[in-house]
Amino acid sequence: MRIFFDNWLGTVEASESIQFVFYTNTSIMKEKRVGVLQTLKLELPEEPILQLLIEKRYNEALPFVRPVIEGYYIEQHKKHTSEIAPYQQLLDNMDDKKWINFLQLIEWNFGEADEQIVRANVIDRVKDLCFIYDVDTKYVSTIVAELIDMVESRTFEKDFLKRIVHVGEVKSLFLEKSMEAKVKHFLDPIHTKWDEIQCADIRNLQDKITCVCPEFDRDELDYLTDEYADGAFEQKHHNDVRAVKAFNYRIYNVCRRIIKRKIKDHQAIFTEDEITDLIDELVTEAGGLIKDKAQTYDVAFKDTDMVKKTILILFEECYLAFDEKGVLNG
Repeated sequence: MRIFFDNWLGTVEASESIQFVFYTNTSIMKEKRVGVLQTLKLELPEEPILQLLIEKRYNEALPFVRPVIEGYYIEQHKKHTSEIAPYQQLLDNMDDKKWINFLQLIEWNFGEADEQIVRANVIDRVKDLCFIYDVDTKYVSTIVAELIDMVESRTFEKDFLKRIVHVGEVKSLFLEKSMEAKVKHFLDPIHTKWDEIQCADIRNLQDKITCVCPEFDRDELDYLTDEYADGAFEQKHHNDVRAVKAFNYRIYNVCRRIIKRKIKDHQAIFTEDEITDLIDELVTEAGGLIKDKAQTYDVAFKDTDMVKKTILILFEECYLAFDEKGVLNG
């Protein structure tokens, strides 16, 4: 109670978000008239005083609670200092309204489970949260250990607010384990091949199209360029560059084989409709592969729109082209 009071007074006194929790596996007993209670000229209530606090019957409890807490509070501080006057002044400034404000922040838990049962309940709750946050249950013991360490490591912080474990920190712990599992177990290993690709085609998307189809519509060219730019922006902001590299390589490999066949058929001369149809075919084939790989790996993007934009990225950069020059360099 003294710890609750010291942390509340002047620190979080104005906050309605703080909740103090008193937890014990012992049951409530009817108090005896001893100690401070013995000096009071009042009849003890029929019910235990702690029961009155639990039921928030403060008007009945305060005449007994105040002198007990105040006496204990002063005695505790006498063990650490001879300067008691400041602490007595704090108590003198506390009226019934302030005491009620303080007591309302305490959650009283008596007759609760012992430590072993509590630990088992915590483990069960962590398992439930693992399901919610898509975390492998093999991380349960690790998460429990890290939560306990998080609490215990802050026990000796002088600043009360620094001792608090925020719900956001707990959520972040689960999200980190979820991401860690995906990176460890579902990252497509093909990403290592992306940096091995050798290419030297410096032409951009528009150059590569107009080389094989000079009459290609200018507005459509601008639209494709805009699509490329949007795709590059999305890839740049992905949180795992390795997943993006694997995504790019899978699409690159599919497209390269298809384009080689098309070049042989068209002798590097295309109409606008043929180029449009070819891009659509590339999107369909690459999209099918990505959908299939998503059953095994955590692919960077799953939408068809991003598959198309990635194909345009490969054309804009040095990886793909509509003629033999680009394919050979790839």
